[in-house]
Amino acid sequence: MFRHHIGTWVETPQETARLLELTDPTVLGLCFDTGHYRFAGGDPLEGLRHHLDRIWHVHFKDHLPEVAARSRQEGWDALRSVGNGVLCELGQGDIDFANLLVEIGERWLCGLDCG
Repeated sequence: MFRHHIGTWVETPQETARLLELTDPTVLGLCFDTGHYRFAGGDPLEGLRHHLDRIWHVHFKDHLPEVAARSRQEGWDALRSVGNGVLCELGQGDIDFANLLVEIGERWLCGLDCG
């Protein structure tokens, strides 16, 4: 299983998609991380929907946009960004967990055969 991550070779939504295009879905699944996906410029709900067939596990992390903006402005690395709270307590950031849970429930809890 692979997890995209802030400050690594596979960080952005485009890099994540490319890795999945180049790998066998029976061998490599995705650990989808909501906070890291958002920090890298993606919409976690869209990412979840796009990669659902490859997601084996989900890390729920929230994201503070004001800390992310400061991180970019000041050129912080991944450790400094995380240390300064870019990934925050659930419900304190800008990630729509209610709709993520609905999407996961509709797809996973019914065995991916919901229509």
